[in-house]
Amino acid sequence: MPFAAYPAPFIRDHPNGAKTQQLIWGDFVQRLNEDDGDWTKVRSRGQTGWLKKIEVQEERLLEINFVDIGQGDGAFIVTPAGAFMLIDAGESDSMFRFLSWRFNLRDEPGRRIEIPTAVITHSDQDHYKGFSQLFASPQLTFETIFHNGIVERAGADLLGPRVEHQGDKFLTDLISDLPALTARLADPTFVGGKQYPKMLKSGLATGRITDVRAVSASDGFLPGFAPPGDFTIETLGPARETIDGQDALRWFTDDGKTKNGHSVALRMRYRNVRIFFGGDLNIPSAEHLLRHHTGLSPTSARMSSASSTSMAAQSR
Repeated sequence: MPFAAYPAPFIRDHPNGAKTQQLIWGDFVQRLNEDDGDWTKVRSRGQTGWLKKIEVQEERLLEINFVDIGQGDGAFIVTPAGAFMLIDAGESDSMFRFLSWRFNLRDEPGRRIEIPTAVITHSDQDHYKGFSQLFASPQLTFETIFHNGIVERAGADLLGPRVEHQGDKFLTDLISDLPALTARLADPTFVGGKQYPKMLKSGLATGRITDVRAVSASDGFLPGFAPPGDFTIETLGPARETIDGQDALRWFTDDGKTKNGHSVALRMRYRNVRIFFGGDLNIPSAEHLLRHHTGLSPTSARMSSASSTSMAAQSR
């Protein structure tokens, strides 16, 4: 199916006629097989009329919708291949209402939408709670839910027990795949009254989630989005370490800083476009990621930058 071309063409009531509907670059356009010179008859956004032929393109765009959800974050993405993707869903029902509007789910109760990829960057309610309604909807199915491996649980240690190594603390009770997650969620003492594991358990109970798995910087790319191709998604965080033979995530002073700091961080590339999704990264985690990816400490990076600036000034 073709699409509206750049920048934002208008459907007209007849060739060179009055404007009746403005389209957004990338909107679906149905050709109606009726032409008049440089014009072609189309239907889009519920309106039938005419576009110039040069205002219709065959190539699909990368589409990113940042949903206005107030507190928190959420993005609905349509890849250039036409697959759907979610990165977080906010705290309330805004993402659910957006998808209901986008796919006309309320008026078409028999319609089913498959979302192959969803990412819960971390377990703050303003990023994950909106998934509750999405998982509960019989009109939505999910192939893989990616997360950072930290699952909140009942008890004194919200994010799991901590171990000490060379003066630092680490989380080593990471939950990386569906069998491990299913086993833990079957334990009532693990779930307790915590909303995050309850949401995951309820979602899996619907049978409309195929897989849940953790990702980290060691994956290199989000599964399914590695090169070759001009659309890729790198996993920049969280950056796992190895402690006594176990995968571990560094403790950043308290529960909040740790779960925020180990957000799933993604760099999306499409041709010459770069888009960064950082969850709720903070200063300690940003410094940790800098060391992991470059081998530089923040101090040495600042000194290097200051030295380069000084040398540039001297050269002038």
